[in-house]
Amino acid sequence: MAKLYDNASLIKRMGYLAELLKKKELDPFIDFAKQNLGKKYTLFEPGGEDCGIFNSAWMLRMNMTEAAIMQIIETSY
Repeated sequence: MAKLYDNASLIKRMGYLAELLKKKELDPFIDFAKQNLGKKYTLFEPGGEDCGIFNSAWMLRMNMTEAAIMQIIETSY
């Protein structure tokens, strides 16, 4: 699976979102993602401001609030 997803930033974001949305069918991916986070923090929103809280579980700098993320998800789907 690592060769399919050779982008640590993408893995972090997808794992975080899968966990946030409580997608049980993605538990194997979440486990994979947690084992492949890397050592550096990544901005949740690429190209966004370098600000926000540090999510150490996912090595993400949350430059968007969870409420804003959920709003985007709810209006997109």
